[in-house]
Amino acid sequence: MGPPKHHVKSVSKTFEILEAMEQSGELGVTELSRRTGIAKSSVYKYLDTLRHLGFVTKSETEGTYSLSLRFFQFGQRIVNRHDVYRIARPELEALAEKTGEVASLVVEEDGDAVSLYRTRGRDCSRGTVEDGDRIPIHSCAAGKALLSYRPPEEVEAVLAAADVDVDRQTLFTELETARDQRLVVDRDARDVVDYSAGMLEGHRHTVGQNRTDDGLRSIAVPIRDEQDYAIAAIEVIGTDRSLNARRLESDVAPLLVSAGKSIEIELSNR
Repeated sequence: MGPPKHHVKSVSKTFEILEAMEQSGELGVTELSRRTGIAKSSVYKYLDTLRHLGFVTKSETEGTYSLSLRFFQFGQRIVNRHDVYRIARPELEALAEKTGEVASLVVEEDGDAVSLYRTRGRDCSRGTVEDGDRIPIHSCAAGKALLSYRPPEEVEAVLAAADVDVDRQTLFTELETARDQRLVVDRDARDVVDYSAGMLEGHRHTVGQNRTDDGLRSIAVPIRDEQDYAIAAIEVIGTDRSLNARRLESDVAPLLVSAGKSIEIELSNR
């Protein structure tokens, strides 16, 4: 099935070229034509236009093209418009320093969990999701934490828009359990950790295997506004060994809860 009739084909082709370059770095006209199925003459015209506008650079020695730093500028301006990004970043840096693990800020967009910012950890920075990467919101701890403080009809709409194959009844039971301040454990998790409501301090945790990061585990709390609506989530990510049940309960969970509450308080004061 082709794109809807109101879509502009030239714009779609432009982004096919940009996405191919983003995935592979420097590419020549011939290789871009092969990867996108767009005629070489057309690829050259698109690249020439993008270069003129400053979004593509060309290596004169190699004859290859790459994305320019204009996209970095765009990205920085977009994330800086999020109050939660500016407030959460120093809290995440402090959290990562105290735990020695990766700390991450996640927001929802079009049914995906988007990593808005992620620190670097001592053991598991390798192979983890990069800033800006997207994964299905129901498949990670931070995504579930975020959904747990969204209205059920909105959660359903998010899942429908994302067109994901997920057991709705099981997911909604997880989210409801989370709102009751009880731990939600992923089916693949090796340990079941039991936190008291007092330890959660009004937050809920989701612990589970991150399906995109093999061998890593995460624990997350939602970041809520004054209407008790989740606008983001923060999480700590580590290895199965470093985030064992004992350390989660005695060390990581209290620090994560404290960071989450600090972010919420500062947001409410804006």
